[in-house]
Amino acid sequence: MKVYTLRLNLRGISPLVWRRLRVPGMTSLATLHEMIQIVNHWDNDHLHCFHIYALGYGISYEGGLDFRKNAYKIFLDDFNFSAGDKFHYEYNFSAPYIVDIRIEAITEINESENNKKILCIQGNGMPGVTKSELSHVYFRILEKLANMKPHAKLKKLLPLIEKFQEMRFSRQQMNQRFLSELTS
Repeated sequence: MKVYTLRLNLRGISPLVWRRLRVPGMTSLATLHEMIQIVNHWDNDHLHCFHIYALGYGISYEGGLDFRKNAYKIFLDDFNFSAGDKFHYEYNFSAPYIVDIRIEAITEINESENNKKILCIQGNGMPGVTKSELSHVYFRILEKLANMKPHAKLKKLLPLIEKFQEMRFSRQQMNQRFLSELTS
């Protein structure tokens, strides 16, 4: 069984927002679309399209683009990719986000349930969140902690901590979402 290591970079965003994923070759383009939605915390509210070898692929929606091939039946293995090959994903055609996808490695491994999992291996940044915004929330948490009386309830910090968690990249959170959303 082939397993692909994919690097996804969100084009035109500074500081760089990127993810490295481990994806089985039997992953459909429809599932890859869902994965990109998850790792970028997007809501699947807009049309999308993959551009692979100069052809467009995607999920056909009523009132949207009509694709000749069903994205649920086209798999990464169907493209005979080599390490170093690139393609991209476009999301929201009116104010597009472009995700540049590069095949970093292709590995042949034994077929087991563990190797069929989609995993986020590494990443950095969240779309729409600057490091200064993240730092601001972090310092607000520290400030509140420093000013709290010893017996004060930590519940007051929960909204800030939750906001901080949403704003920062978490590999564990991505993998948990893959597990819950892609297997249901």
